[in-house]
Amino acid sequence: MRLIEQAFNEMENENKLIITTEKDSIRFQKFHNIADEFKKAWYYIPIEIEFLNNEKISFNNYIIDYVTKNRRNNILSSGKN
Repeated sequence: MRLIEQAFNEMENENKLIITTEKDSIRFQKFHNIADEFKKAWYYIPIEIEFLNNEKISFNNYIIDYVTKNRRNNILSSGKN
């Protein structure tokens, strides 16, 4: 985080931004001692998932089936919804 902040501070543009993935932006939330100017410059690209050929239901069923078969003592394996 210090290296990113240092690089940000060394930029000579008034309109500087930091763009990251949504996943990394969540990781950076744990840092509380960041300058407001630095925080305001952070933007992230949202993660969106799109299934081809309307395969969302098949994918969800595959995951549920896998979890049911491979984990003990969970709601799915006990048949509870």
